Amino acid sequence: MGDDDRLYLRVDIDETDAWRVRPGAAAVGVIRGQPRLRIPLHFEYVEPYVTPKPVLTGQGTERPDLRVLQFVYSFPRGDLPVYLGQQMDAYIATPPAAR
Repeated sequence: MGDDDRLYLRVDIDETDAWRVRPGAAAVGVIRGQPRLRIPLHFEYVEPYVTPKPVLTGQGTERPDLRVLQFVYSFPRGDLPVYLGQQMDAYIATPPAAR
């Protein structure tokens, strides 16, 4: 159906933390359930619009009260046990907070 040699990961960043994250920041992805398998991520781009976070439960009556900015990262699939649509956690480097 398509080329899945390189997978893309959309990272939702809470709007209250968006000011801390810089485009191009280094990041690491972790497959849920496999905390020791850390995958270096390559920054691709930012979706430059803060949007309501999509609700994952599918209930039509739910209203999101959280808004997010999406950063898109990628990584080569290689022999990694990762599948399209699988959820991952991402850890993005940020500069130290000013005091």
